[in-house]
Amino acid sequence: MDNNSVNESKSPIEIALRLMTEADLIKNVVDHIWTNLICESSCDLKGLETPNVEAIFIEWHKSVERPLKRADFKLMPNLIMLSVDNPQMFDCKSTASLDFPDSLRYLYWWGYPLESLPSKFSPENLVELHMPDSKIKKLWKEDQRLVNLEVIDLHRSTNLTEVPNLSGSLKIVDINLDGCPNLVEIPRYFQDVDKLTHLCLEGCTSLKYLPEMPRNIKHLDLSKSGIKELPRSVWSHEKISYLNISRCDNLEKLPGNMCKLKVSGSFNLDGCSSLGEFSELPKDISKLSLVNCHRLVILPTNICKLKYLEELDLSNCVKLENFPEILEPMEHLKSLNLSGTSVQDLHSSIEFLPALERLELHDCKRLSSIPKSICKLKYLVVLNLSCCFKLENFPEISEPMENLIFLNLSETAIQELHSLIEFLPALQVLELHDCKRLSSIPKSICKLKNLLELDIDGCSELKHSPEIFKLMKHLEPTRHIFERLQAALIVQKAALQFIQSNKTTRKSPYCDSLQGITVEILPSSIENLMRLKTLNLCGCKQLKNVLTSIYSLTNLKSLNSQLLCLSET
Repeated sequence: MDNNSVNESKSPIEIALRLMTEADLIKNVVDHIWTNLICESSCDLKGLETPNVEAIFIEWHKSVERPLKRADFKLMPNLIMLSVDNPQMFDCKSTASLDFPDSLRYLYWWGYPLESLPSKFSPENLVELHMPDSKIKKLWKEDQRLVNLEVIDLHRSTNLTEVPNLSGSLKIVDINLDGCPNLVEIPRYFQDVDKLTHLCLEGCTSLKYLPEMPRNIKHLDLSKSGIKELPRSVWSHEKISYLNISRCDNLEKLPGNMCKLKVSGSFNLDGCSSLGEFSELPKDISKLSLVNCHRLVILPTNICKLKYLEELDLSNCVKLENFPEILEPMEHLKSLNLSGTSVQDLHSSIEFLPALERLELHDCKRLSSIPKSICKLKYLVVLNLSCCFKLENFPEISEPMENLIFLNLSETAIQELHSLIEFLPALQVLELHDCKRLSSIPKSICKLKNLLELDIDGCSELKHSPEIFKLMKHLEPTRHIFERLQAALIVQKAALQFIQSNKTTRKSPYCDSLQGITVEILPSSIENLMRLKTLNLCGCKQLKNVLTSIYSLTNLKSLNSQLLCLSET
């Protein structure tokens, strides 16, 4: 820029405005100039004619010590773009005056402080209107011509009570009304706005009904809204590729007509607590989530028609009593979560989930049996049956489950493990804590060459367990502890129970303890716990000596013993 072009005799405002034009509206320069301009203008732009200004940017982080009481942007007749990212720049508590030129095409004002736009402003040239977190109640007091409007964004305008008349806005493509809880109605003419592709009504909690949707809509977000039902035209719409109806507490049903939605990927119905049933779903989805659908009673049998489904989450659907019979294989389903449901048993057709890797049944309080066909799930990696209080028996496995790594039977009514253990060659984690009816652990547990974690904490009926230290040199005791057990711990018969617990209540993450157990001598096979880091024997009052085999524990970092305590005294 030629320094001679700036006439030093001109006022700071005129110089600043000329700089804005000549700098080709470089954002950081204009931002600095406009901040200074506010201070130089005595908090009033009245009487300032600036025909050359086309764009103004005001950043939120630029402090305004004296906010404007009057901002007559109309005196800038060629102003095309106005961006205000500072809600404190305009003093709406005093008698404020604000106006915009009709030339304005782009208007962004975060936290716009007034209840409507200026009455003298004619927005017929406006292409984009963005007013997040505004105080707007009604955009215009009278209908306006919005023939060029393409985008309107009023998200989190919590005072907004009605949508402006957009019936003449035939170019509009995107409407964002997210977080407008006082909005009660969407006008019927929306179905005639043919170019509308994106409509966001998330968090419009007072909105109960939705009109028919325009033919070109692609993205529809109704999450956390107050809608009670969807229009049939939405369900049969062939161009909608994104539909979010999660956390719609009042949504009672889905349309019963054929679903033609082109939704793929994830389809989320989480938190639709009033949803009782449905018959059709988008056929191309890969993930279906129905978490916390508290009134869902039944799933349609045609759910097996979802050929691309990989994940199905029904956790906390507390009234769901049956998982439907699988009439044909679901070749791609990898994860099934039924935790917290009222499912009483699983149908033997579960074997028609050949790709299943994860089966979650945690807290299924009414579950009483598992079908023998579960061993047909050759790719199953995780099986969680914890807190299934009525589950008394795990079925005998007739063929190996070669990929099962994690098995959780904690807080079940399991009494014995039969010979199932030896058919789980890949098992690394076996959780049995608080199985209060479990009376024994089979000797075959020593065949689990990959076992890293075994938790039998709180198994109060456990009277006998094998010499589980032996042949388990790989067992990783880090982060786990020995606990008090009502067990027959007899010297030389190796009845020490090795317990591992992941509970967050443990004071030390590296605490392995025999504390409080009535044992007189440690078995020599303790030397096989090659990775043991901490051994706590304090409280074992009958312990007479510690075998020399303990010196083989080369990774042992800490040893606490009653004997040591006595020797110190």
